Amino acid sequence: MKSIVVRGVTLFLHEHEAVCDAIRAARDFYEADVLDDVADILPAHRTIVDVGANLGNHSVYWASFVPHTGIVAIEPHRPSFALLRRNTGRFPTVRRIRAAASDRAGVARMEPDHVNYGRTRLGPAGSVRVPTLTLDSLGLTDVTLLKVDVEGHQAAVLAGAEATIARCRPLVLIEDGEGTAAPVLRALAYACVREWPGANYLWAPA
Repeated sequence: MKSIVVRGVTLFLHEHEAVCDAIRAARDFYEADVLDDVADILPAHRTIVDVGANLGNHSVYWASFVPHTGIVAIEPHRPSFALLRRNTGRFPTVRRIRAAASDRAGVARMEPDHVNYGRTRLGPAGSVRVPTLTLDSLGLTDVTLLKVDVEGHQAAVLAGAEATIARCRPLVLIEDGEGTAAPVLRALAYACVREWPGANYLWAPA
């Protein structure tokens, strides 16, 4: 495990992994353009929820550069969670949860991707069992930004967060290459206000 300094912040990275290699090559945060754009749209937050936090790239950015009251970082993949814990350990506002967000609490199977940990996904053929929880079970009352990057499981994450979304009406930053989140968000009276390459979308209350 090696580290790199990005915008004055130290990030610990896996030695051979696609997202970490991209950070090293750019010498910047992964998806930095998305992070910067969202920070410009809403430059201060209360609670930020990072679902599919991976190594903590987004959480570290927000903890370092965006005024906020708290960050909840959720990641089920054990090697990624270990790095998330190390990268965010110096930030007292970050709460880390090793689980997969879904539409119900329980246990699910996970299919690890050993080349790109960010493509690890839940699926019935998975070789690893992980705990699941719903975002609604966390009882959050002041979420201003919900980020979801879960490789096809986004509709289930949103289904388990409907009460939180209705209560808080946060911005929703979501990777939705499958298009499964869009109808759920429209039903919750949201509209897409921004799009980036890589199927990243920002939704806001309509």
